[in-house]
Amino acid sequence: MGRSVPVSVRLSPEDASFLAALEIDGCVTVSQKIRHVVSQARMAAQAKEDVTQDQEVIGQKVEPFRRKIAALEASGQSAVFLRQLCHWLPAVMAMIEVAGETATDLGAIEIKARDKMLDILDHMARQALTEESLNLNSHLFSDMRPNLIEILKILAERENHKT
Repeated sequence: MGRSVPVSVRLSPEDASFLAALEIDGCVTVSQKIRHVVSQARMAAQAKEDVTQDQEVIGQKVEPFRRKIAALEASGQSAVFLRQLCHWLPAVMAMIEVAGETATDLGAIEIKARDKMLDILDHMARQALTEESLNLNSHLFSDMRPNLIEILKILAERENHKT
């Protein structure tokens, strides 16, 4: 970091209390916290131009939740779907945030989003195949079987009528 520029800011008592209580790794003073917040805002603004960088910024927002899941799994419980969700969310949000404005741009995002949703649905369907769940709720996906079967039957019937 180069030379710093002194800046004077007036904050409401609520904002000053919030900053004082805000816990940010490696930041103790209000000045350090403000520098961190500005740095994060700059990164977020720059990331809007780059899907990979934006995904990393969003991933940082998901990190506290990811740590909770890791701690839970370290205690012997399993939360596979939540862990996967932490992977999918930044990818989907990054696609949305960097999307262009034309129909072509949005059409490309639509295809990528569909593909991501298919990944999610595939994951859910595969977990519905097993009796023993790798999630906190033992029947998280097996309860979906009747609905999945019904939808697949309807799709199969439509395909049979096309041919």
